[in-house]
Amino acid sequence: MVKRIKLRTLFIGGCITLFFLVLLGRVFWIQVLDRDFWQTKAAKQWAHTSVFKAVRGTIEDRNGRMLASDVPAYTVVVNPEAITALSIGEEVITGLHELLGKPEDELKALVEAKDENGKYLKNREIRNEGWKIDQELRDKVNEFIEKLKDEHDTLETGVGLIREQKRYYPQQTLAAHILGYTDRDGNAVMGFEK
Repeated sequence: MVKRIKLRTLFIGGCITLFFLVLLGRVFWIQVLDRDFWQTKAAKQWAHTSVFKAVRGTIEDRNGRMLASDVPAYTVVVNPEAITALSIGEEVITGLHELLGKPEDELKALVEAKDENGKYLKNREIRNEGWKIDQELRDKVNEFIEKLKDEHDTLETGVGLIREQKRYYPQQTLAAHILGYTDRDGNAVMGFEK
């Protein structure tokens, strides 16, 4: 009987030892031998690169009057997939035409935009009239979005706003030849701005 107990104890102890040896071998394999593979895979999951646009500083004259500064600006975007799902294309086209003054045929092309496979595209910027709009027009577009949400009892209307920055020159052309300017994309073209 004592011999059987010793054999069982030895067998169970051997199994536990073998389990821990296999476990240690696997840990060694993953952490040392396959290190590069797992490190690359982990980096893909948690590491990413983001580009943050620098905020341009304020330019003032010697008396402290502001000559140039950044102000918030907004870009109107439409999501053709969501607009089609809600069947509100004509309503969105008419509403944005009235607010932004963009031709209805151009808005229709944006609202019905598809890729080469025939799938609706996700987000389309409304350039020119709806691009980098001021706070006042942004508030009107926001009211339009809220009206669509209320009328169609939905949270997603397919129309949205993206916040950006725009260069503002409150003194208009005062010292313009020295200050220079930035283009619509925010790239410095000449003068102090460059």
